[in-house]
Amino acid sequence: MLKYIGVASALKLFSANSFTKGLYRKLGNRFGSKRRLKSQIPAYYLNRVNRMLKLSERYGVVKDKDTIIEIGSGWCHWEAVTLRLFFDIKAVLFDVWDNRQFDVLKSYLSQLRINLSKIETDENKLKKADDMIKMILSFNNFSEVYSALGFQYVIEPNGKLSSYKDNSFNLIISAGVLEHIKRCDIPVLAEEFHRLLKPDGYSVHSINLTDHLYLYDKSVSPKQYLKYSDRVWQWCFEDEIQYFNRVQRPEWLSLFEQPGFTLIDEESDRIDIGKFPVNKQYNYLSKHDLGCISLNIVHGKMRSQVINLTT
Repeated sequence: MLKYIGVASALKLFSANSFTKGLYRKLGNRFGSKRRLKSQIPAYYLNRVNRMLKLSERYGVVKDKDTIIEIGSGWCHWEAVTLRLFFDIKAVLFDVWDNRQFDVLKSYLSQLRINLSKIETDENKLKKADDMIKMILSFNNFSEVYSALGFQYVIEPNGKLSSYKDNSFNLIISAGVLEHIKRCDIPVLAEEFHRLLKPDGYSVHSINLTDHLYLYDKSVSPKQYLKYSDRVWQWCFEDEIQYFNRVQRPEWLSLFEQPGFTLIDEESDRIDIGKFPVNKQYNYLSKHDLGCISLNIVHGKMRSQVINLTT
């Protein structure tokens, strides 16, 4: 618990002003890149590729000739790049700051190539993916990748999507991003997603519902943040540089229903929180939802759709 408090305090100090925030991101990118280059690709990166292929086969979530936008494309644009390995798509890579790490992209793609046998699709698509990975690995920078793949990289510090026209995209996708959006901004963002999607388009998001400070101190619960009131959380633990909201599963589902989305598919992982002392403001949640640590949701912009939920 002491490490948990210490990390929270350090992150608050780094959140003090624009200089300390910039310093943190510079150091974080430098050391984060070195760490990623020394380690194996996380298993969940491969799982996300398989999941999108399954969703595409089941619902047609992404198809050749689609135009997609990846929200918060991070250091290697993983969702858009891996979809491009299997589908002839165009993509907008949308972010609020530049965290790109070209060496990490090449490292992860090299490891994906070695593990293509774990990707669940037909041989023709695997051959196409292998050829495209070889091509990307021959490039020297992100600009060459964007030119070859038909991608557009966009940095918009205010995070607003207002510059895009209605019905611009067939797919809006993110992974590990929405939990970092301010709670007050999520309804507007969900409305924008609905506006930007073409009819019969899809919104696909993987949301991490764990306490991100848990990554630094495994002695606490993965849902440690549920112990604190809003006031205590904001004053003692919440920071700006690694901000994450505490929005839980039922609220996420409601926030996407409000603009008119139809829930198409849901997968979630849960832990047993046992007798963990939850703050009274979360008493409305079931044990099932209190223990939810990850949420994968697919919504469609359509009038009717067969719903298939897997929990």
